[in-house]
Amino acid sequence: MSERHCVLLTCNRNHLKYALFVAWQLESNVRRDFDIVIASDEGDLESSLPDYIKFLHLTDVHIWKSIARHDRFSYYTYIRLPALEILSKTYSKVLYLDTDVFIATKTLYEIFGIRMTDYALCAVRDTQQRFRLNLHVPDHYKNGLTKSSYFNAGVLLVECKNWTKQKTYKALIDALEKYPFPVDFHDQTLLNLVFYNNWLEMSPKWNWMGGPLTNFAAEYFSIRLYHGKTWFNDPKRVPPNFFNEVQLYNTYFNTTDKLSLEPASNSAFYREYWKSLALNLRWSFSCVRWLKRFENDFQTHPAGHSVYKTDENSTLDSGVTLNLISEAAVIQRSCTISNLARRSPFL
Repeated sequence: MSERHCVLLTCNRNHLKYALFVAWQLESNVRRDFDIVIASDEGDLESSLPDYIKFLHLTDVHIWKSIARHDRFSYYTYIRLPALEILSKTYSKVLYLDTDVFIATKTLYEIFGIRMTDYALCAVRDTQQRFRLNLHVPDHYKNGLTKSSYFNAGVLLVECKNWTKQKTYKALIDALEKYPFPVDFHDQTLLNLVFYNNWLEMSPKWNWMGGPLTNFAAEYFSIRLYHGKTWFNDPKRVPPNFFNEVQLYNTYFNTTDKLSLEPASNSAFYREYWKSLALNLRWSFSCVRWLKRFENDFQTHPAGHSVYKTDENSTLDSGVTLNLISEAAVIQRSCTISNLARRSPFL
């Protein structure tokens, strides 16, 4: 097996432009010594890819097609599973990213340095347990499992030799029959059932799940990857530096299928901004406690670890609060969304 690593994105035709945006960020803004792979069962997508992207055509996906319950979107989320199985034979580590992840670091390659020992999977706890670590999540109790750590499947770091050694792909298929509710949240449920109490938790900086409680705070925590589903249709809920990256992509990437960020009006944007800023201030202390469970970006905890570190939390919280208040001063001086967008860390 090669010691080389890769970042994996999966998509169908409708979501190709989002996968290309993530890949463009990786190529343009990140120091990289890893491959970028886009996987799909639609083989003709390969002709639409730039040269720096490798394409993985998935041909044996009938199992995952048969369990999709709602629509095409439900189905294509599952194809990361056969893609990981195939790539685990070639690479040392694979980093899977959802196509709604924003790359907020130039040193993404550092994630491959996380030591995983005998574990096959490293991930970040889901928002269900962000502020309530001991919450008994539905995917566990509905399937007869006691409460434990539960991860979000939008960012997954896979140790390929362990994935293969533990016969993970077979376990995923077997779990479809083993559990009564194996796909309530699609493959995230399935992965959490198979890796129950057998995965490593990494810092939330590697998968900062955004929203109106945490989007602006992310600017002051040196977040590595921002995971914000709402950017598809609600640009008011993402970090300000995201706007500029979209504008650069639309300007310099030669495509007619542009990404769209179209708030109803500046007044609507600012109104939602202030609401979100207030919520960020309200939850800043909890965010600090959430992050302080890790001494650095590379520390991990085995599943089930739920200890909060409280030392110096109040001091850190004050600093974050002051930064967020200064954010308010910035918005007062901003007249348009484009002015706000110029604050990209990459420029």
